Amino acid sequence: MDILGGLLSGLFLSGAKSGYNAVQFNRMGQEALDTGSYRDSISLGLLADHDSEAYRYAAEIRDKLNAGRAVTNIEMGQLTAAVYADALGVGEKRSEEAREEPDDRPLRAYVKRTLDDFQTDLERAFMEEEGKTKETASGTEAAEPIQVGRVTTIRHPYQGEVPVQQQSIGAVISVPNTYFSLAEERIGFAQYISAQGGQGFKTVLTRLYQNAFKKSKSIYVEGLSFGSKPYLVEIGNRVPGKVISDPNLSPEKLSLLEMLPLVVHNAHYVGSGEYMSSGKKQHPVTRYDYFETPVIIAGKTYIAKFDVEVLPDVNNYRTHQIVKVDLATPGGSLVGPVPTAVPRRTGP
Repeated sequence: MDILGGLLSGLFLSGAKSGYNAVQFNRMGQEALDTGSYRDSISLGLLADHDSEAYRYAAEIRDKLNAGRAVTNIEMGQLTAAVYADALGVGEKRSEEAREEPDDRPLRAYVKRTLDDFQTDLERAFMEEEGKTKETASGTEAAEPIQVGRVTTIRHPYQGEVPVQQQSIGAVISVPNTYFSLAEERIGFAQYISAQGGQGFKTVLTRLYQNAFKKSKSIYVEGLSFGSKPYLVEIGNRVPGKVISDPNLSPEKLSLLEMLPLVVHNAHYVGSGEYMSSGKKQHPVTRYDYFETPVIIAGKTYIAKFDVEVLPDVNNYRTHQIVKVDLATPGGSLVGPVPTAVPRRTGP
């Protein structure tokens, strides 16, 4: 990230404001807006101590943007400088001698509270949800997986009533290049912070995405119903953490987080699986439903496969994976109609 190097090289110990003038703030703010990095500055600022300038600027700009009000380049530049000043541990009570030289200390943790337990929970949840826990409680042997759809396998097919889809619309979702570039930038920034002795890479990346992620309710899967009711999916705010916990993390996979409602709405239902308890903690899960959506990311074609956890009163999106496919493979071309808009309906 070019803006990162520029900011760190020009940031003085005296704090965000005293090291810059209005012209520099204006240029810095314009660059943040042009590159889209201002989103990360807002997210990082909101993670800072509530008494800090970084938090104050981030909260003010967030509220302005949410209210549809204009934000000046200078305001955006002040936010960016304050965020990096906070990351470097720059204080207001530095000595005059220290103010003369740039701060060359390693970049320190900008999150004051400990997130280690949070990250451990995410990793454990991913292991359980991927079916990697041993089925020692029931004593049953693992069944051979059954191929469904183009890239999905189900180990224990569900034997009860399952959803019915009238017709697979076959729409291909094209992910904007800006989303892919944003994912690359966030990965790079999280790696930089981690390498300098801050929080762990996945902890930083999770916080970046969770602060910018918007949960979605009642996303209708086109043509799908269960019983006599439309099939609706809830996308909760813990989804980014589950996706990032995957060892096979990639910018392609992260870029889908920006448009999950569209991916869900245009999905093809491929089957359902039994809920297999690990024997430690029981959940009121009825079954898991599996879906596939063809997507194009950075000019390459993938199948995005995801699963939904079915509870008595809600269908919860869990996580997704992407599998690169060849258009010449059996199953025909992935070219289909333009993806339909995402309607939100009321109902269970």
